[in-house]
Amino acid sequence: MKKLLKGIGAAALLALVLAVSAVAMQSDDGWFRQRAAEVFARRVERQLNITDAQRERIRTILKTEQPTIEALAARVLHEQLQLNASDTFDETAVRAFAREHISTIEDVLVERQKVRAEIMQALTPDQRKEADQIRRKLSTQLVDRLSTIGDQL
Repeated sequence: MKKLLKGIGAAALLALVLAVSAVAMQSDDGWFRQRAAEVFARRVERQLNITDAQRERIRTILKTEQPTIEALAARVLHEQLQLNASDTFDETAVRAFAREHISTIEDVLVERQKVRAEIMQALTPDQRKEADQIRRKLSTQLVDRLSTIGDQL
């Protein structure tokens, strides 16, 4: 009986944490998301030993691409809201939705690679190698987390 109550309590706590996190990440002011991105960027800057000149070059790249990035982010959010509007699962509808919105995915990937390439040009060869190692490590961590997510619930 105690195990059952602990399990229910843990599940309720997890649901509460997930709900609060989701609300914080989707808040209108975007404070949580922005702060997390800033912390991550500072950590990467330290790991790569980014100079002030490189930081300014990267800032200029991101500032130049910001309108495009924001427009794409708005499109993705709008499409996600459309997709999540239904409480029931209809595979045929989801597949049709995916086919209709493939251009958004293409645009996001093109912009991402464009910005990545411009930023990589601002780095030294050693910094590029280190940046690739960081990217690979993060990708591996993401795959590991996703592959064990069912075990964590």
